[in-house]
Amino acid sequence: MKKAMPARLASVLLALAMLLTTQAFAAGSGDAGAGLEAETWQSGTAVYIPVRAVCEALGYTVTWKDDGTAQTVTVAGNGKDIVLDLTNEKVTDGKHSFYVGGDLSGNTTAGPILIHGSRTFIETGLFTELFGLRADYIAATGLAEIGAACVNSITIATQTVSTQTDTLKTTLQYPVISGLEDTAVQDAVNEVFRKAADDAQKEGIDNAAALEPVREEYPDFQNTCETYFNYRVKYNRCGLLSVTLDDYQYAGGAHGSTLRTSYTFDLRTGEQLSLGDLMAEGSGYFSAISKTVRSEIDRRVQAGLLYELEPFQTISDSQDYYLSNSGLTVYFQQYAYFPYAAGIQEFTVGYGELADMLKPDYGFLYNAVTALTSGENNTVTAGSVCSVTLEGNPTTGYGWYVSVNDPEVLWPCSESYAQDESSGEIVGAGGTYTWCFKALKPGKTTLTFRYYRSWEGEDSAIRTAEYTVTVE
Repeated sequence: MKKAMPARLASVLLALAMLLTTQAFAAGSGDAGAGLEAETWQSGTAVYIPVRAVCEALGYTVTWKDDGTAQTVTVAGNGKDIVLDLTNEKVTDGKHSFYVGGDLSGNTTAGPILIHGSRTFIETGLFTELFGLRADYIAATGLAEIGAACVNSITIATQTVSTQTDTLKTTLQYPVISGLEDTAVQDAVNEVFRKAADDAQKEGIDNAAALEPVREEYPDFQNTCETYFNYRVKYNRCGLLSVTLDDYQYAGGAHGSTLRTSYTFDLRTGEQLSLGDLMAEGSGYFSAISKTVRSEIDRRVQAGLLYELEPFQTISDSQDYYLSNSGLTVYFQQYAYFPYAAGIQEFTVGYGELADMLKPDYGFLYNAVTALTSGENNTVTAGSVCSVTLEGNPTTGYGWYVSVNDPEVLWPCSESYAQDESSGEIVGAGGTYTWCFKALKPGKTTLTFRYYRSWEGEDSAIRTAEYTVTVE
């Protein structure tokens, strides 16, 4: 199997190697290489990091604006254009806009983006979602370690549909992925998202049709139905993609309602993973997760953040969940156990707490990435993720091409390139390529990397690197 490494800049990885002089940071180490440690601020159980200090250290331009109607922070550069609207608790990431006001419901009364001590802070979960990095809180130091992550080599675009009539306003945003080698898997995943959006649109049309006789009988009653459908990418690493879909419907009554669905896909096979698919049989995960949820509900009730309509006892066989960068999150629909005003309550269980309960295939959720060494026999365990880092310069026309002797043993799930920080903005400067591979099953395989110009063929390679890997 041969795959070209595209010459795209992943500035996030570049920034992780930077030597920072600002007081907000100190050098650290991450799962996939050098990292940064950022100062934090906490509200309830939520952890925040300063937007300007972190993002400028990562090479972005940060702009503050207050036009009298809204306070916004724009983070731009390196292919990103993110607007944080503090006034409306809204995020615009390129062409995708979504509201974040309910993100931390039950954890704190504060929102995920806020001003504290004249500075703008962002909650670490939202930060990792937007920038594709780790931001792990280290309790011993009170700092957040920001590090590289094995982000899937896919592109996620937003398909938008917006219509309005006298009886119905419809706004749909749903994800469309591209970049998977297996287009059948890619098409199947996209069809799930498209169908969910289509179903939401049809429900809105049905609601408007049902309301029409009421509007005709009572001319003064002119309520308009609304459908608002949106998504969030919660986990996009190591061959797994976890996405939430929110379907808000207002049918003309006192208030609307939101139904959340979530999907976790194995991007290699296209399989949709249930909670039970991730957990080892007989591991006691049902009881452990339920106990964590029960304890957190009690904490929120005692803190005055939540009121329980019906006592929670245990999660269900078909429990709604999604993967996030910090843990496995279970959630409950409106009115399931709590009043409407409580919204959709979420409860996250850290991967460390689940380490002994996850199936070996998903050990990468809590284990560090293993760096492979050329010329040696590298040994890794099934379910882990390993990485290779090589230097190169795509501006010369050369690129690294990797051949995996047995992709059923070791599967490439991530690739990126970052220009060297020391070269600054020098035209034609080189950088570092990074690949991540998921160990699928016991066996032995070889990774062969060749550095050549595509039009000259692999026999013209001027550099070669070989890695032997045994998966146990």
